[in-house]
Amino acid sequence: GTLYPTPASADGPLNYFNFTEIARWGKADILASAWSPDGSIIFISTRLGFHFYTYPGFENFASIDHREITFPAISPDGKTLAVFTAEAVEVWDIPTLTFRYQQETPPTCLGLGFDAGSGNLVGIFRNGQYRPITRMVWQPESGELLERKDYAKLDSWNTVLSADLRFAANRVTDSVYNIWDLASDVETYRTEFGVTYKDQPASALSNDGRFLVLGSARFIDLGSSAAPNILTFKDINQVMEIKDGVFILYDMVYQNVTLVNALERTSRQVKQKLVLPLAMDAARNRFMDGSGKVYQVNPDLTLEMSGQIGDYQLSCCKISSQAAYLAGWNGNQLTLFAGADGAPLESVAVENGGADDILLFTPAEDRLGRSSAAEAQVEVYALPGLNTLFNIPLAPVQP
Repeated sequence: GTLYPTPASADGPLNYFNFTEIARWGKADILASAWSPDGSIIFISTRLGFHFYTYPGFENFASIDHREITFPAISPDGKTLAVFTAEAVEVWDIPTLTFRYQQETPPTCLGLGFDAGSGNLVGIFRNGQYRPITRMVWQPESGELLERKDYAKLDSWNTVLSADLRFAANRVTDSVYNIWDLASDVETYRTEFGVTYKDQPASALSNDGRFLVLGSARFIDLGSSAAPNILTFKDINQVMEIKDGVFILYDMVYQNVTLVNALERTSRQVKQKLVLPLAMDAARNRFMDGSGKVYQVNPDLTLEMSGQIGDYQLSCCKISSQAAYLAGWNGNQLTLFAGADGAPLESVAVENGGADDILLFTPAEDRLGRSSAAEAQVEVYALPGLNTLFNIPLAPVQP
């Protein structure tokens, strides 16, 4: 393409404000997501807005334009959505898709959720000036603040929370942690490891407060008086509990995934390449990754894909020279769109589509080529039907 428009070009740098959006493909990358407690609704947030889907079926039954948010949570009855945005908690009514109220909070949110017993909205925050943890509880219907508690002894930079926001593990030294029950404001116990884990802050804590994960996945069993190191993994960037001592470990560099059952001291590395963030449906042992794919976690620590929302992760886009077509892969699909109005024309399955793929139209706009490093081949399609004409194997690159 042209690297820089000429001064007489209609798309010069002095008049780019005159551009008009013709069409939009996809809904932007998933930034945050959540399941409803009954598993029937999937909530997704992107930089363009909110989206609600049914499960199963993946029907997009509602969308709302909105700025970026974090920590979405859906109430136990599935009627209330809470999100954190710009130093405030926003609460929405799901059945009517109306905004209820906004509550100001400390500047940094560490977690937001609904208490399974009372149904109250609970938020954990970092106070930017003194860095202690602040716990706030609201009545979700009225927005009344029921409780605010500052935990002066819990330095937010050295504390990790359980996913249900009930427990907190606070590092006192490299070998000593205090475990707190935040709901009752009780320091439940103090554990001292037999060895020192220097420069390995906690990265995860199980919902029952039993398993503490240090650094890049060193599992500590706090239920034992000796607090033994039971499992150790390397090159892990993200640790999340799926349910009852079953964790998912994620390597953001290579997108490798390891499933761990801390109770049984077992683990399994799975072949699927996942994309963060992850939304957990703990009651049914399943989750959705950042590309919109839903996976079931089996008892033997294998994953089974049960569906996908195909409106996200649209990348590797290419527009033809005469703007008749635009092509891009979306999840595991290569889709051809009409350049004039953005209408989808055809889609084909793509085994290992990725951001490193290269798409190229012929000048006559009758062929589309896709170079895939993952598949080590070039695929050539006939247009507009996206019928595969032939494949060209790629020779391995010599060092």
